[in-house]
Amino acid sequence: MKNYREILEGKNNSLYHLVGFDQMKFILDNNKLSSRTVPNISTTDNKSLNWYLGGPPIIFGKLELNKKKLESKYKIEPFEFISNTNIKFKENEQLILTNEIKNIWKYVTKFIFIKENIEKDFQFLANRINIIRDEIIPNIKAPIYVQSKKSIKKNNKQLKEWGFI
Repeated sequence: MKNYREILEGKNNSLYHLVGFDQMKFILDNNKLSSRTVPNISTTDNKSLNWYLGGPPIIFGKLELNKKKLESKYKIEPFEFISNTNIKFKENEQLILTNEIKNIWKYVTKFIFIKENIEKDFQFLANRINIIRDEIIPNIKAPIYVQSKKSIKKNNKQLKEWGFI
């Protein structure tokens, strides 16, 4: 039986990988998820996490990944941060021990636009709406959802308001 924290944080068979505009274009152009600069791909098992320190300036969405399917091909380990004073902190971060996942769409169960992040940085995305509408949306090979606070649901009305469809 799941405990309260697991239910609240959405811990289940899903992992989430936050993406910015340029990274999403790379994923669509190459059909792969790549860390490019570090040896592992960072994900979280917390569906409510919508930003992180050191992330891209605009995190407008996230991939929901099928953890069981990924585990059949890749090793996944929880990340544990150790401070300068040797204090260990368990995080919601899960590392996929590879720097590249090819054929990424076979692992993606949803693409989720993050409403609060989009609306906070809409000025940045306003100049890219045509690219989102004409190149990104049609090439996402998974159901598209919108997250508002902790709620994740299909919301074509919101996508239309933003000019994405």
